[in-house]
Amino acid sequence: MSVQFDRARDRWTVRWREGGRQRARRFADEASALGFETEVAARRPPEAVERGRVARLEARVVDKGGVYPYETAAGTRWRIVYRLSDGVSTTRRGFESRSAAAATRRRAIEQVRRGEVRACRATFGEFWAQVLEAKRPYVTEGTLLDYAAQGRKRLLPTFGALKLAAVDEDRVRAWLAGMARMVAAGELSAKTVNNSRTCLSMTLNEAVRRGHLSHNPCRYVPELLVERVELDYLRLDEIDCYLDACVDHYRALAEFLIGTGARISEALAVRWPDVDLDAGVARISRQRGRTAEDGSVPTKGKRFRSVQIGPRLAATLREVRIERLRSGPPTGAGCSSALPRSAARTAGAPSRCRRAARPRTTGTSGRCRMPACTTCRCTRCVTPRRRRGSRRAIR
Repeated sequence: MSVQFDRARDRWTVRWREGGRQRARRFADEASALGFETEVAARRPPEAVERGRVARLEARVVDKGGVYPYETAAGTRWRIVYRLSDGVSTTRRGFESRSAAAATRRRAIEQVRRGEVRACRATFGEFWAQVLEAKRPYVTEGTLLDYAAQGRKRLLPTFGALKLAAVDEDRVRAWLAGMARMVAAGELSAKTVNNSRTCLSMTLNEAVRRGHLSHNPCRYVPELLVERVELDYLRLDEIDCYLDACVDHYRALAEFLIGTGARISEALAVRWPDVDLDAGVARISRQRGRTAEDGSVPTKGKRFRSVQIGPRLAATLREVRIERLRSGPPTGAGCSSALPRSAARTAGAPSRCRRAARPRTTGTSGRCRMPACTTCRCTRCVTPRRRRGSRRAIR
């Protein structure tokens, strides 16, 4: 209830709430208005008067601090209101206490004044595209494709149309809760959801670094629990069963996977110059790209390694070499599936040129080119030979 003087009408106005509705009445003098206020207050129960007085006091305190309460199913929550660097008012919600909300508002205002947080009108989808483009020179093509797939399948449908500043902790928790329901239904694995959360956190960290956000909303949203289980492996008595189940044209590849522990993409990118059958060493230095246009790309982590192979695998590879030499190129003389002359001599009788076919075990060669055959998609290493006693390699 309040008594105010209306200068426009030259009247005293009494405002009060009755039955849940706002009411008002005007009087010609102040004494009549105060008398009516006393009469209305006498009709109200004491508990209602006390509630109104407390509400007015809280409203006065809150209005001065820019912190406002609101009711939810879980109880009273608090929101803050402040202005960004471009003068536009913004709000954040979900604080469980007024002190926490007020402290966050003070920090946000100080960051805006120091220029640490700048206004950003871009949506999450637009900023996501900027982040992917910025990371393109520093990650492999496979990693970039993984990021794009995570965003297309699980991030952009929820956050894509939202303003970047609107992505808060409540929305992140709601998104993760929806993903958890899909995990419980068996549609996704917890590891996949955690990978998506990592991509989301990476994007929001970049927004914090650029000054578009004051903090990362994913900071206090933990990952889903992943059950740690022991990895299953191929036992010794299961190897022959595994190989016998392969068709003939895949058996050599299966033996190579078992004997080297290479990934399937790495095994498909191995060429004859990478294998030294005399020393029993296979060098894993690249992997097959995801698409036919990619050709060979660096291995995961951009690392190479030399693997010692056993006599059984060496004998299998030697047989494959001899068979390919006898059959010749499948699609013309220019097909890269045919072995180089140096490799052919290594597969047959000893030759003085055998050294030229052995791969280097340390470092990488900048002169090695891997042209892909347009028909069978295989490649041939054209590493230059060295003349005895010369420093430079010639073609």
